[in-house]
Amino acid sequence: MRAILSFIYWVFVGVSSIAMFPIAVLIRAFTAPFDLRQRALHQFTCFWASLYSWLNPAWRVVIEHKERLRRGVPYVMIANHQSLLDILVMFRLFVHFKWVSKMEAFKVPFIGWNMYLNRYVRLKRGDAPSIARMMEACERWLRRGSPIMMFPEGSRSITGKLRAFKHGAFTLARKTGEQVLLLSARQYDPADPLL
Repeated sequence: MRAILSFIYWVFVGVSSIAMFPIAVLIRAFTAPFDLRQRALHQFTCFWASLYSWLNPAWRVVIEHKERLRRGVPYVMIANHQSLLDILVMFRLFVHFKWVSKMEAFKVPFIGWNMYLNRYVRLKRGDAPSIARMMEACERWLRRGSPIMMFPEGSRSITGKLRAFKHGAFTLARKTGEQVLLLSARQYDPADPLL
């Protein structure tokens, strides 16, 4: 039964991506002359990504302390990356930011193409010139008032445990003088006394 539900879910992801991408193209086309940071498109992308956690009954997402996040502040936002769900949870914040993501993600049909439309920041892991370009792009977005979202672990944890942080996000914050905003996603446990 679990395999069938998983198959249905991934079919939904595929079909909805095909349906959502043309809407993203239209939003980008109509807002491009006046929305230079693609804020409207990013809000639509937040909705699109949130569909996948809203409509999956196996995932319960609880967002705490969202009221502490000040809109309009160009934070260097960092989050742990312990599962694929972390990305979807960050979109549930419905705040503007520019993702830093590996180049391979931009090649995913429809979803990756939407990342291009949003002008998220590409990175080829382990490639020094690509890392330098990523840092320059992040600095430009921060100067324009767009927060940057990074996973300082660099890639998703395979073991589920937090990996060592790379220095990029912290170097960026120090160089630009912007605040670091730490976000944390974790598996919900109703027995956890911290919740």
